[in-house]
Amino acid sequence: MKNLLNPKWILFLNSIPLLILSFILYNDYSIIKSLLDEETHSLWFQFSSALTLLFVGNLAFAIYHYIKKIELNYNYAIYSSIFYLVYLYCYFQHLNEIVPSTIPDWMISGNLFLHMGTFIMPTLIHSILIFTLIFTKDIDKASALKNFLALIAIPIITYLTSQIGLPILHQIDTNFSIHFIIIAFILTTFLFLFFLIRLFYILILKKGNAWKKYQLAWKIPVCILFPILGLLINNGVSSFSQLFVNTNGIFGNFSSPWFYLFALVNGVLLCLPKFKNYRLELLLFALKTILFTYIVYFFFVFLPYLPFALLAIIALGTGFLMLTPIMIFVIQSIQLYNDFNGLTSQFSKKTLLIIAVVAFSVLPATITFSYIQDKSVIKEALEYVYNPDFEKEYKIDIHSLENTLFSIKASKKSKDAFVFGENLPYLNTYFNWLVLDNLTLSDTKLNYIERIFFGEKNKSREFLNRSTTKDNVTITKANSNSVYNEKQHAWKSTIDLEITNHDRDLSEYATKINLPEGCYISDYYLYVGDKKEYGLLTEKKSALWVFNNIRNENKDPGLLYYLNKNTIAFKVFPFAINETRKTGIEILHKEPISLTIDDENFTLGDSLQRNNNLETKNAFYVTATAKKNLQKVIRKPYYHFVVDASIDISNKATIYTDIIEDIIEKQPLEHKSKISLINSYTETFDYNSNWKKNNTKNTFKNGFYLDRAIKNILFETYKKQSIETYPIIVVLSNNLNKAIIENNFSNYTSNYYESELFYTINADYEITSHSLVNNPLETVNKVSSIPSKNTISCLKYEQNGQTYLLKDNNQLSVLPNATIDFDNASNKNWENGIKMQTQYLHSIFHPKEYQKEWIELIRASFASHIMNPYTSFIVVENEAQKAALLSKQQKVLSGNKALDLDEETPQMSEPSLLLLLAIVLLFFYYKKIH
Repeated sequence: MKNLLNPKWILFLNSIPLLILSFILYNDYSIIKSLLDEETHSLWFQFSSALTLLFVGNLAFAIYHYIKKIELNYNYAIYSSIFYLVYLYCYFQHLNEIVPSTIPDWMISGNLFLHMGTFIMPTLIHSILIFTLIFTKDIDKASALKNFLALIAIPIITYLTSQIGLPILHQIDTNFSIHFIIIAFILTTFLFLFFLIRLFYILILKKGNAWKKYQLAWKIPVCILFPILGLLINNGVSSFSQLFVNTNGIFGNFSSPWFYLFALVNGVLLCLPKFKNYRLELLLFALKTILFTYIVYFFFVFLPYLPFALLAIIALGTGFLMLTPIMIFVIQSIQLYNDFNGLTSQFSKKTLLIIAVVAFSVLPATITFSYIQDKSVIKEALEYVYNPDFEKEYKIDIHSLENTLFSIKASKKSKDAFVFGENLPYLNTYFNWLVLDNLTLSDTKLNYIERIFFGEKNKSREFLNRSTTKDNVTITKANSNSVYNEKQHAWKSTIDLEITNHDRDLSEYATKINLPEGCYISDYYLYVGDKKEYGLLTEKKSALWVFNNIRNENKDPGLLYYLNKNTIAFKVFPFAINETRKTGIEILHKEPISLTIDDENFTLGDSLQRNNNLETKNAFYVTATAKKNLQKVIRKPYYHFVVDASIDISNKATIYTDIIEDIIEKQPLEHKSKISLINSYTETFDYNSNWKKNNTKNTFKNGFYLDRAIKNILFETYKKQSIETYPIIVVLSNNLNKAIIENNFSNYTSNYYESELFYTINADYEITSHSLVNNPLETVNKVSSIPSKNTISCLKYEQNGQTYLLKDNNQLSVLPNATIDFDNASNKNWENGIKMQTQYLHSIFHPKEYQKEWIELIRASFASHIMNPYTSFIVVENEAQKAALLSKQQKVLSGNKALDLDEETPQMSEPSLLLLLAIVLLFFYYKKIH
């Protein structure tokens, strides 16, 4: 412990924490600075300057003592204690002014109260340890009993003084009383921690026979009973029968058996006597070093709460358990130091240091390795579900996936808990960084993945969601204008709207716009008050996150983003009663189009100005004019039966085999049928005489993942580019309501032009039709038989030796293409829009490079100022919202595409959880003294 007088500890316990704290504060300030008034700016400058001076002062002490090769002394301890306590006092006095209540919580990185305590407390504890060493130089003369009496006296005197002094202070000026109480609280807490640490320092080093003889009398309670009792109380366990129930903890979810086991084993190791066998001593040294990581972890977990320990003791009685980590930290540090010195007679210092470093790294390395495994599993699961390689065979580690999903849910649930709840402090932060790239998975995606792999759906958390209806918010005025660009051979059209809320306060306008092929949104505006604000073009998830947060504050966001390859979501919020708001969009398109927004129809462009002399061969698209000269093709159908093989359907297997044979017998088709058995995975084979064996030997398990099965079929149709055949998709299941489908299949219907329908048959042979592009689980019609004759044609188009099938209509068609050059993307050029769409279409069926293509398409969107399915136009109210948006965008672009920032509709901002803790403790204290 005497090593703490080495000036190098200033770097670890002061300089590095302050640099991290400064980084956090700077990031928060850079986002909210535009919302702060001049006085608040001045406060930020004053506190940042003071923090800089404190940092420089401590660093000067370190450099001076290092150069002079002298140990730290009471001068440093006095300097650090006084100045940092004064800084903390002033900071917390002005916290509500530094971050005004008008600043939304979502704009700052986290709890600034907690951050300040976390990163400054190491310096204060270091000062207390230095005082302990200085005032206990002669251990034989130090009295553990006197120190213990002083320790007990502080809470007693504090309580008695409060009984007498508080009534007197009530008669004095309120501001003086508050300041006096806070200062007294800080000083008594500082003294309390000093006597606590000094007591255990004396007990460990005391050489008297009495202390040696009866050391187990205090070691067993402190090292074994207190940690286990603390875990039980934290986890809300009232009986040992509930020991391992997953509960919401006060300071975190420490209900895992490992926490209890580590606490017990570590306590026993600390209570063991010295052994003469040096090999056994080396083993115990290594084990204690391994578990020292566990103690250091809890030391840092409770570090920010140490100032409340005295108050908790007075108010709650069992509050002394908050001090257990620091007590054991002192005991174990001294034991390890003594063990190390004792073993140097048998082993070299270099060997012992290597053993110590390796042992100390065991738990962190184990956790890291586990998290890396989780990252691999969740990455593969997300790829399988959201960006599948249809030609790859997946085998997900279900056990690891279940653990990873539990960790994600635990981290999310902590937001609703008292202090940390089901979160594991610091470990969840590490988990989120290493496994999730500081992002998360929404409850929707979590439930979706669980249904696929575990055949179940957990109840989602409920979030605040205002009731909005579109009926009372309608378009009351609409205008459009189109201008033809001769250079681009394309149109630029603007649509201006006036939208009115007729009767409901705080309503939202929300609608969908179906864009024809080859149409792209290149600008968006919304009037905020009397000012016309143009939309920012940003990454889509970041825009949705900011929109929902602003919406929770009743501010002025407007939003445009893709729902699928041709459908746009359009939202404006809020509308007061009878309020009319003006908004508009700009669209680039190659040919004249008709567009509908709600009940308003727009004809954009003039067919008389259409350029009919454009080349018909193009790498990216085929015009409506060129399509008139293409060969028509009528393809022949074949059956593709999709058989439910989920856990709920095993008793229906033989019924479905009979139905399939009956259909093939009564309605035979020219081409051979295919069959897919589906649960979490899809197994596909040709219909033949042995297919029944495949069906009966199939294991019925997990969810009914119909989404993947249909996408597999559509992918095969796209991949073959067959001009002869297409599949009729027939699903056999009695549990269509349990079928797992993410959205619809409109993105996947390339080369599937004959029909937008698929069919389902249950065990009673009832046949219904369903749409591939609209609400697939809803019935379109009941039919008596499956239509098996095709009269719908498509168009055959050949280019560079490759054959494409196009939809037979009077609209431009886009060709999928992967080799796109965006280096010279110019602003609002229609050709850049078609390039982005053609690469997006290619990426849907070729997701191996989806992460790279995702980034490329976002960059191309920014460069060309044209929205694509990965970007969004959003209007925000002020610079702070813009800064928060750009900060979130940077985080998203560095993470996994399938991960989320938050829920679709986040909760309202809540008060600081640490402040809630302080309020509760103060309440109990107030009740005790009145």
